[in-house]
Amino acid sequence: MSAAWVGAAFAVAQNSPRLVALMLIAYPAWDAIANVLDASRSGGLARNGSQILNVVNLSTGVAVAVALGRSMNAVLIVYGV
Repeated sequence: MSAAWVGAAFAVAQNSPRLVALMLIAYPAWDAIANVLDASRSGGLARNGSQILNVVNLSTGVAVAVALGRSMNAVLIVYGV
Protein backbone atom coordinates (compact mmCIF):
# COMPACT_ATOMS: atom_id res chain seq x y z
CA MET A 1 0.00 0.00 0.00
CA SER A 2 2.75 2.45 0.88
CA ALA A 3 4.53 1.76 -2.42
CA ALA A 4 1.33 2.62 -4.30
CA TRP A 5 1.00 5.80 -2.28
CA VAL A 6 4.57 6.85 -3.10
CA GLY A 7 4.02 6.03 -6.77
CA ALA A 8 0.88 8.16 -6.83
CA ALA A 9 2.71 11.03 -5.15
CA PHE A 10 5.48 10.93 -7.74
CA ALA A 11 2.94 10.68 -10.57
CA VAL A 12 1.11 13.86 -9.56
CA ALA A 13 4.02 15.81 -8.04
CA GLN A 14 4.80 17.91 -11.11
CA ASN A 15 1.21 18.87 -11.87
CA SER A 16 -0.32 19.25 -8.44
CA PRO A 17 2.00 20.14 -5.55
CA ARG A 18 -0.99 20.86 -3.29
CA LEU A 19 -2.35 17.37 -3.85
CA VAL A 20 1.05 15.89 -3.00
CA ALA A 21 1.15 18.02 0.17
CA LEU A 22 -2.27 16.70 1.12
CA MET A 23 -1.13 13.15 0.44
CA LEU A 24 1.96 13.64 2.63
CA ILE A 25 -0.25 14.78 5.50
CA ALA A 26 -3.02 12.24 4.92
CA TYR A 27 -0.83 9.12 4.79
CA PRO A 28 0.30 9.11 8.44
CA ALA A 29 -3.16 10.23 9.58
CA TRP A 30 -4.79 7.38 7.62
CA ASP A 31 -2.38 4.90 9.19
CA ALA A 32 -3.11 6.17 12.71
CA ILE A 33 -6.88 6.05 12.18
CA ALA A 34 -6.66 2.53 10.78
CA ASN A 35 -4.70 1.41 13.84
CA VAL A 36 -7.18 2.93 16.26
CA LEU A 37 -10.07 1.23 14.46
CA ASP A 38 -8.23 -2.08 14.36
CA ALA A 39 -7.35 -1.88 18.05
CA SER A 40 -10.90 -0.95 19.02
CA ARG A 41 -12.17 -4.07 17.27
CA SER A 42 -9.63 -6.31 18.95
CA GLY A 43 -9.69 -5.28 22.60
CA GLY A 44 -8.55 -1.65 22.59
CA LEU A 45 -5.18 0.05 22.62
CA ALA A 46 -4.44 -1.05 26.21
CA ARG A 47 -4.63 -4.68 25.10
CA ASN A 48 -2.71 -4.04 21.87
CA GLY A 49 0.23 -2.00 23.07
CA SER A 50 2.21 -2.14 19.85
CA GLN A 51 -0.57 -0.31 18.03
CA ILE A 52 -0.16 2.68 20.33
CA LEU A 53 3.13 3.36 18.56
CA ASN A 54 1.32 3.60 15.24
CA VAL A 55 -1.14 6.13 16.64
CA VAL A 56 1.86 8.44 17.01
CA ASN A 57 1.48 8.91 13.26
CA LEU A 58 -1.13 11.56 14.00
CA SER A 59 1.67 13.76 15.31
CA THR A 60 3.66 12.90 12.19
CA GLY A 61 0.87 14.31 10.04
CA VAL A 62 0.91 17.53 12.04
CA ALA A 63 4.71 17.71 11.83
CA VAL A 64 4.57 17.21 8.06
CA ALA A 65 2.01 20.01 7.74
CA VAL A 66 4.34 22.34 9.65
CA ALA A 67 7.38 21.17 7.67
CA LEU A 68 5.59 21.83 4.36
CA GLY A 69 5.53 25.50 5.33
CA ARG A 70 9.32 25.46 5.60
CA SER A 71 10.83 23.28 2.87
CA MET A 72 10.79 19.84 1.30
CA ASN A 73 14.03 19.13 3.16
CA ALA A 74 12.11 19.66 6.42
CA VAL A 75 9.44 17.23 5.20
CA LEU A 76 12.10 14.62 4.45
CA ILE A 77 13.57 15.11 7.91
CA VAL A 78 10.13 14.53 9.50
CA TYR A 79 9.63 11.32 7.52
CA GLY A 80 13.18 10.25 8.29
CA VAL A 81 12.69 10.65 12.00
